Amino acid sequence: MKYNNKTQSGFTLLEVLMVVAMLAIVGGAIITNYSGLDRKAATSTGVHSLSGINNAITVFQATEGVLPNNLESLIAATPVNPTFEDGIPDNSAEDA
Repeated sequence: MKYNNKTQSGFTLLEVLMVVAMLAIVGGAIITNYSGLDRKAATSTGVHSLSGINNAITVFQATEGVLPNNLESLIAATPVNPTFEDGIPDNSAEDA
């Protein structure tokens, strides 16, 4: 009778389960870190849009002397690239 003296190779069930558990933990951490990014991007986009509207209102008030009555008048009167023929207005006196 012959005996096979080869050692067995491979992973045990416990080792495989430990690797799967570690991958699940790392995957959960990655998902948790990236789950709020879409909300942050939407907030940043909204802040940028509001900043543009604020700038358009400021230009409208500087050129017309009054605040716009509605959005349509703001859009119609605000140039795409505003230019100041007399230089950039100095609003520091209004802030004081």
